[in-house]
Amino acid sequence: MLKKFFILFIILFLSDCGQVQRRLFTPSEIEIYCQKIFSNTDESDSLNRCIQQERDAKDRLSKMTIPPDIERRCRQLSASTGGSYQVMLTCVQKEMPAKRRGK
Repeated sequence: MLKKFFILFIILFLSDCGQVQRRLFTPSEIEIYCQKIFSNTDESDSLNRCIQQERDAKDRLSKMTIPPDIERRCRQLSASTGGSYQVMLTCVQKEMPAKRRGK
């Protein structure tokens, strides 16, 4: 009897853990950004695509060596759009060759 009670307790405990995780989940800055962009639509595909593109851009930026002046300028531009990593990546990609050319 005690063994059955213990197994039942474990099952109930583990099944409630998912509920606890869902209640404690807080969206990342990327998810918040994309939710703001797609707040007036029911297009979950667009929201998911936005999240994936922002994550990809963030990952690409993390692997780049960016001169401080370009990083500062591009961060400001990104912040003016709500904090998009895609905007920052595009800015960096545009600014880096220009800096090499001396512009």
